[in-house]
Amino acid sequence: MTKSDAKAVAIAMIAELERRGVTFAKASEMPADAVLLTAQEAGDVLRQKADTIGRWCRDGKLPAVRVGRAWRINAAAVRAMSDPDKEIAAESARVLKAVR
Repeated sequence: MTKSDAKAVAIAMIAELERRGVTFAKASEMPADAVLLTAQEAGDVLRQKADTIGRWCRDGKLPAVRVGRAWRINAAAVRAMSDPDKEIAAESARVLKAVR
């Protein structure tokens, strides 16, 4: 298989996955100074299996990027998920500030 054939196959596979509703996070969507965790590290914080974290990344529930076959997850998003009350309080503060 030539490089151009491999590229065509990869493009076709991505198009098929997107057609099925799989989302892909782009590295450009991630802050440049973001601290990234592995799926195992994020799973330890959230008390979930690494497979579950991978599924959440694939489904777009966690902001993450693919590095080869592995996911790298934004640590700030993991912190927000581990303490939802803190995130709700922050959102409430933003709404109150906007109203005033």
